[in-house]
Amino acid sequence: VVFMVTFVNYAMSHFSRKCYTNVKTDLVKSGVDKIILSQMDTAFMFTYAMGSFISGRLGDMFPQNVVIGVGLIGSTLCLGMITIFQETDVIHSNYGFGFFLFVFAQFLHGFAQSTGGPVNTSVMGAWFPKKGRGLIFGLWTCHQYIGDIVAALATAWIIKQGFAWQWALLVPGIANGIWGVINFFFL
Repeated sequence: VVFMVTFVNYAMSHFSRKCYTNVKTDLVKSGVDKIILSQMDTAFMFTYAMGSFISGRLGDMFPQNVVIGVGLIGSTLCLGMITIFQETDVIHSNYGFGFFLFVFAQFLHGFAQSTGGPVNTSVMGAWFPKKGRGLIFGLWTCHQYIGDIVAALATAWIIKQGFAWQWALLVPGIANGIWGVINFFFL
Protein backbone atom coordinates (compact mmCIF):
# COMPACT_ATOMS: atom_id res chain seq x y z
CA VAL A 1 0.00 0.00 0.00
CA VAL A 2 2.81 2.43 0.90
CA PHE A 3 4.58 1.80 -2.41
CA MET A 4 1.39 2.43 -4.39
CA VAL A 5 0.25 5.53 -2.48
CA THR A 6 3.65 7.23 -2.58
CA PHE A 7 4.07 6.23 -6.24
CA VAL A 8 0.75 7.84 -7.13
CA ASN A 9 1.61 10.87 -4.95
CA TYR A 10 4.65 11.64 -7.00
CA ALA A 11 3.01 10.71 -10.30
CA MET A 12 0.22 13.17 -9.45
CA SER A 13 2.78 15.92 -8.92
CA HIS A 14 4.26 15.27 -12.34
CA PHE A 15 0.79 15.00 -13.86
CA SER A 16 -0.10 18.51 -12.70
CA ARG A 17 3.31 19.95 -13.56
CA LYS A 18 3.39 18.55 -17.08
CA CYS A 19 -0.20 19.54 -17.88
CA TYR A 20 0.76 23.14 -17.10
CA THR A 21 3.73 22.79 -19.47
CA ASN A 22 1.49 21.35 -22.17
CA VAL A 23 -0.85 24.37 -22.20
CA LYS A 24 1.76 27.15 -22.21
CA THR A 25 1.07 27.98 -25.86
CA ASP A 26 -2.61 28.38 -24.97
CA LEU A 27 -1.67 30.69 -22.12
CA VAL A 28 0.35 32.78 -24.57
CA LYS A 29 -2.61 32.94 -26.97
CA SER A 30 -4.77 34.19 -24.08
CA GLY A 31 -2.37 37.06 -23.39
CA VAL A 32 0.09 35.64 -20.87
CA ASP A 33 3.31 36.61 -22.61
CA LYS A 34 6.53 34.62 -22.67
CA ILE A 35 8.17 36.93 -20.15
CA ILE A 36 5.47 36.12 -17.63
CA LEU A 37 5.79 32.41 -18.40
CA SER A 38 9.56 32.53 -17.91
CA GLN A 39 9.11 34.30 -14.58
CA MET A 40 6.44 31.78 -13.58
CA ASP A 41 8.86 28.94 -14.31
CA THR A 42 11.68 30.70 -12.46
CA ALA A 43 9.49 31.30 -9.41
CA PHE A 44 8.32 27.68 -9.46
CA MET A 45 11.82 26.22 -9.69
CA PHE A 46 13.20 28.58 -7.06
CA THR A 47 10.54 27.75 -4.50
CA TYR A 48 10.60 24.08 -5.47
CA ALA A 49 14.33 23.94 -4.75
CA MET A 50 14.13 25.95 -1.53
CA GLY A 51 10.93 24.21 -0.51
CA SER A 52 12.58 20.79 -0.70
CA PHE A 53 14.69 21.68 2.34
CA ILE A 54 11.70 23.14 4.17
CA SER A 55 9.39 20.27 3.23
CA GLY A 56 11.93 17.70 4.34
CA ARG A 57 12.05 19.36 7.75
CA LEU A 58 8.25 19.64 7.88
CA GLY A 59 8.08 15.91 7.09
CA ASP A 60 10.26 15.30 10.15
CA MET A 61 8.15 17.52 12.41
CA PHE A 62 4.58 16.73 11.33
CA PRO A 63 2.70 13.64 10.12
CA GLN A 64 4.09 12.90 6.69
CA ASN A 65 0.72 12.04 5.18
CA VAL A 66 -0.53 15.49 6.17
CA VAL A 67 2.49 17.28 4.64
CA ILE A 68 2.07 15.34 1.39
CA GLY A 69 -1.70 15.82 1.35
CA VAL A 70 -1.40 19.55 1.94
CA GLY A 71 1.14 19.76 -0.90
CA LEU A 72 -1.20 18.00 -3.31
CA ILE A 73 -4.13 20.16 -2.29
CA GLY A 74 -1.86 23.20 -2.65
CA SER A 75 -1.22 22.19 -6.26
CA THR A 76 -4.97 22.09 -6.77
CA LEU A 77 -5.33 25.64 -5.50
CA CYS A 78 -2.42 26.95 -7.58
CA LEU A 79 -3.67 25.43 -10.84
CA GLY A 80 -7.10 26.83 -10.02
CA MET A 81 -5.55 30.25 -9.46
CA ILE A 82 -3.86 30.18 -12.86
CA THR A 83 -7.15 29.26 -14.49
CA ILE A 84 -9.06 31.99 -12.64
CA PHE A 85 -6.44 34.62 -13.46
CA GLN A 86 -6.61 33.69 -17.14
CA GLU A 87 -10.43 33.60 -17.18
CA THR A 88 -10.73 37.02 -15.52
CA ASP A 89 -8.36 38.46 -18.13
CA VAL A 90 -6.40 40.29 -15.43
CA ILE A 91 -3.41 40.55 -17.79
CA HIS A 92 -5.31 42.87 -20.13
CA SER A 93 -6.97 44.96 -17.42
CA ASN A 94 -3.83 45.50 -15.31
CA TYR A 95 -0.64 43.99 -16.72
CA GLY A 96 1.53 44.61 -13.65
CA PHE A 97 -0.99 43.12 -11.24
CA GLY A 98 -1.63 40.21 -13.60
CA PHE A 99 2.11 39.61 -13.90
CA PHE A 100 2.34 39.48 -10.11
CA LEU A 101 -0.64 37.12 -9.75
CA PHE A 102 0.54 34.59 -12.34
CA VAL A 103 4.08 34.54 -10.94
CA PHE A 104 2.76 34.33 -7.37
CA ALA A 105 0.60 31.32 -8.30
CA GLN A 106 3.67 29.43 -9.53
CA PHE A 107 5.73 30.69 -6.59
CA LEU A 108 3.23 28.97 -4.27
CA HIS A 109 2.99 25.98 -6.59
CA GLY A 110 6.72 25.33 -6.24
CA PHE A 111 6.37 25.14 -2.47
CA ALA A 112 3.35 22.84 -2.75
CA GLN A 113 5.13 20.55 -5.20
CA SER A 114 8.28 20.45 -3.07
CA THR A 115 6.56 18.23 -0.52
CA GLY A 116 6.70 15.30 -2.92
CA GLY A 117 10.37 14.44 -3.12
CA PRO A 118 11.74 14.53 0.40
CA VAL A 119 8.63 13.39 2.25
CA ASN A 120 7.61 10.53 -0.06
CA THR A 121 11.21 9.32 -0.14
CA SER A 122 11.31 9.39 3.65
CA VAL A 123 8.10 7.36 3.83
CA MET A 124 9.50 4.80 1.38
CA GLY A 125 12.82 4.57 3.23
CA ALA A 126 11.04 3.80 6.50
CA TRP A 127 9.03 0.95 5.02
CA PHE A 128 11.60 -0.95 2.97
CA PRO A 129 14.81 -2.62 4.23
CA LYS A 130 18.18 -1.52 2.89
CA LYS A 131 18.75 -4.85 1.19
CA GLY A 132 16.84 -4.82 -2.07
CA ARG A 133 15.99 -1.14 -1.78
CA GLY A 134 17.80 -0.35 -5.05
CA LEU A 135 15.33 -2.40 -7.10
CA ILE A 136 12.35 -1.07 -5.15
CA PHE A 137 13.43 2.55 -5.55
CA GLY A 138 14.33 1.92 -9.19
CA LEU A 139 10.75 0.82 -9.83
CA TRP A 140 9.36 3.56 -7.60
CA THR A 141 11.14 6.40 -9.41
CA CYS A 142 9.22 5.53 -12.58
CA HIS A 143 6.45 7.63 -11.00
CA GLN A 144 7.73 10.76 -12.69
CA TYR A 145 7.63 9.20 -16.15
CA ILE A 146 4.19 7.73 -15.57
CA GLY A 147 2.92 11.15 -14.40
CA ASP A 148 4.43 12.87 -17.45
CA ILE A 149 2.98 10.27 -19.84
CA VAL A 150 -0.47 10.51 -18.26
CA ALA A 151 -0.29 14.31 -18.50
CA ALA A 152 0.55 14.23 -22.19
CA LEU A 153 -2.20 11.72 -22.94
CA ALA A 154 -4.76 13.51 -20.73
CA THR A 155 -4.03 16.92 -22.24
CA ALA A 156 -4.28 15.55 -25.78
CA TRP A 157 -7.53 13.75 -24.95
CA ILE A 158 -9.07 16.82 -23.29
CA ILE A 159 -8.23 19.04 -26.25
CA LYS A 160 -9.30 16.42 -28.82
CA GLN A 161 -12.68 16.03 -27.11
CA GLY A 162 -13.30 19.72 -27.68
CA PHE A 163 -12.96 20.85 -24.09
CA ALA A 164 -11.37 24.22 -23.43
CA TRP A 165 -7.64 23.98 -22.71
CA GLN A 166 -8.29 25.22 -19.15
CA TRP A 167 -9.62 21.74 -18.38
CA ALA A 168 -6.08 20.46 -18.92
CA LEU A 169 -5.20 22.40 -15.74
CA LEU A 170 -8.41 21.74 -13.86
CA VAL A 171 -8.49 17.95 -14.31
CA PRO A 172 -5.04 17.33 -12.78
CA GLY A 173 -5.75 19.99 -10.19
CA ILE A 174 -8.93 18.29 -9.06
CA ALA A 175 -7.24 14.88 -9.18
CA ASN A 176 -4.41 16.22 -7.01
CA GLY A 177 -6.90 17.54 -4.47
CA ILE A 178 -8.79 14.26 -4.27
CA TRP A 179 -5.56 12.27 -3.97
CA GLY A 180 -4.33 14.71 -1.31
CA VAL A 181 -7.40 13.93 0.79
CA ILE A 182 -6.86 10.19 0.25
CA ASN A 183 -3.37 10.63 1.76
CA PHE A 184 -4.91 11.82 5.02
CA PHE A 185 -6.58 8.42 5.41
CA PHE A 186 -4.39 5.81 3.71
CA LEU A 187 -0.74 6.76 4.21
